[in-house]
Amino acid sequence: MLSEVFSTFFEGAKEMAEMCGFWEKYTYMGPDSTLQIELAKEIATSEFVTFDQWISQNN
Repeated sequence: MLSEVFSTFFEGAKEMAEMCGFWEKYTYMGPDSTLQIELAKEIATSEFVTFDQWISQNN
């Protein structure tokens, strides 16, 4: 698994890999975040973009 390899790269890498795994599974807002995401979209001042879109726009 990629996270197991990454975990050996530097001190603290294991914890970062676990955190990224949490985000991948639950989003940044945690479990049951669907309502929070919809509320955030309602008050956002600009349209949400994917991470890849953000990278290309802010490169």
